[in-house]
Amino acid sequence: MPSFKITEIINETFSFIKREIRLIAPVVLSTIGFSNLVMFFLSIEKKNINPLSSAMPHQGYYTLLLLFCTFLNIVGYLTLSRLTAVSGETVKQALSLALRRVISVFVFLFTLSLIFTFVLLSLLIIGNFLSRFLGNTQILTQPAFLYPAISLGLIVTIAILIKFSFWYVIMMTDKASPFQAARYSFQITKGLFWRLILVMMPFAISSYAASMAYIFAHTHTLKIIVGIIGCILNAAIVSSQVIFLAIIYNRLKSKLFFYKNR
Repeated sequence: MPSFKITEIINETFSFIKREIRLIAPVVLSTIGFSNLVMFFLSIEKKNINPLSSAMPHQGYYTLLLLFCTFLNIVGYLTLSRLTAVSGETVKQALSLALRRVISVFVFLFTLSLIFTFVLLSLLIIGNFLSRFLGNTQILTQPAFLYPAISLGLIVTIAILIKFSFWYVIMMTDKASPFQAARYSFQITKGLFWRLILVMMPFAISSYAASMAYIFAHTHTLKIIVGIIGCILNAAIVSSQVIFLAIIYNRLKSKLFFYKNR
């Protein structure tokens, strides 16, 4: 199976960012960075709202903002993937293509959410049936069942995310639909699962730390300052991850014979 050297990918990622910083910085700040800031201030606002008085009128507002932020993130990921994987691409060209693919991405994500919901409901129904059959209706909330179930859910979620590592860049470079891109991503990651986990963990940990650092600030003003810095750092980390994966994909693609024959 094709593989890659982590040190070479890291060096190439830093070289690309250094060389193209003026090209990618506006994209990162106007999409992922802006989305992070909106979500941060939205979380601050929600904490200051009395849930007994005015929470309900704000639900539609929060939902629209969440969809808007999701839209910005998707556009940012798609645009960065295209700029990294396709040499000589302009921001206008990459952004135009990203905007044309957004609806198909939302359809894909909505389909996935329906599948996950169906699986979850099926498991709950089966669990409820077993609890009644065993005569213990509280078994689903007991630690002996709950903790293993949560752990299994996390493991499955991480596995799926790793297998979907390249679907953004595949969709933006190979004219594949989101569903085709997901299938190709599954093929590419065969035999690379643990290596991808190894390289993705630093991104995930540092991104989470940057996002949650404001919690440890002692004053409201300091929380805002640390939160804004964290949002920008998080955008930089996530963007670096997108670029990192796009570079890995370019390395792997040249070694995969089925891309030449499909």
